[in-house]
Amino acid sequence: MSETAASGRFDIKMNNRWSSYVRVFHDKGTDLRPEGISGRVVRITDDPTNAVFNLQGATGRGLINEFKVGYNAAPSRINGLAPTVDGVDFSSLAINLSGSVANTGIAGQGSSSGIVVPGGLVRANSATNGHAQPYDPFAQRLDVDHRAVIVLYYYVGLRPEEAAETLGLPVGTVRSRLHRAMQQMRAALEADARTERLVGGRTA
Repeated sequence: MSETAASGRFDIKMNNRWSSYVRVFHDKGTDLRPEGISGRVVRITDDPTNAVFNLQGATGRGLINEFKVGYNAAPSRINGLAPTVDGVDFSSLAINLSGSVANTGIAGQGSSSGIVVPGGLVRANSATNGHAQPYDPFAQRLDVDHRAVIVLYYYVGLRPEEAAETLGLPVGTVRSRLHRAMQQMRAALEADARTERLVGGRTA
């Protein structure tokens, strides 16, 4: 782990009644750690900034007035780094094989099983970075059914089989909702990008 931080504060006394200060704090940290036994390494970068402007003064009747404005931003980025095997870079893909094992002792009973997931794609959930990821605004545009599978799969980290069991749905329904939800969010993202380009073109 590596971390760099800097902070500064500037105070000014304008007269006997009024004073002000500005404080800025910035921190940047990067953490590299292995995940699982596939050889994948997770790189987490946090880049928070905090700033405050304060104006304080006393009126003639002994009242103290204070005006304060603050700014907080904590962008984070999570990347998976996977080894290159036989010329194939696994950093931009994931291979997920899963299935079910029948319990021969009890009719109709079984359990989910799977293997280690090679590849560099990681999920931005609390199991990865300890504090999860900000809720995607594009996911908020989905209806409740599609939003539920997105949250369980990408944010909670459940496999489709586990999400299906949680929601009481067939696995095929969960997979199709995941596919449609991703299509809708991708379309929303592309529409917003087109709007920004058009607005930028008019103002340039």
